[in-house]
Amino acid sequence: MPPGKSMRIAELRKFASEGEVDKLKALLAALKADDCIYEHLGARDPQGNTVFHLACLHGQAACAAELENASCDTWAATNDGSTALMMAAEKGHSALVKQLLPGAELEARNGRGRTAFHAACAAGQADCVEVLVRAECDTKATDGNGRRRRG
Repeated sequence: MPPGKSMRIAELRKFASEGEVDKLKALLAALKADDCIYEHLGARDPQGNTVFHLACLHGQAACAAELENASCDTWAATNDGSTALMMAAEKGHSALVKQLLPGAELEARNGRGRTAFHAACAAGQADCVEVLVRAECDTKATDGNGRRRRG
């Protein structure tokens, strides 16, 4: 990977994770002007996280919105099959969960057979559980071990 590309990817990850939305917007505009935005948005860390995953993991709703507007892959899964919705739900970012719902696959499962609902329940994130239940997730679904979570 060329040094300039790896530096830009590192900046994208930093800005998205830390909520530096203005810097993120500027970098996205520069990448678009250079016609290389998609290869940067699709870059993954060793766990398979994209910059969008990192924004959602850290609850950075404004950055997630900017990345969505830049046409990043909001459906991408990490190496273990986790989606951005699962990450936000597990970490208790209920406003972000609401934001992600219109384009998310509510019943997507990770490598352990867990949905966003399972992740929120297991982490004790009652606000996220409520948001997912109101979105009519399958509350009776079992995870990969045959366990059913209760919100």
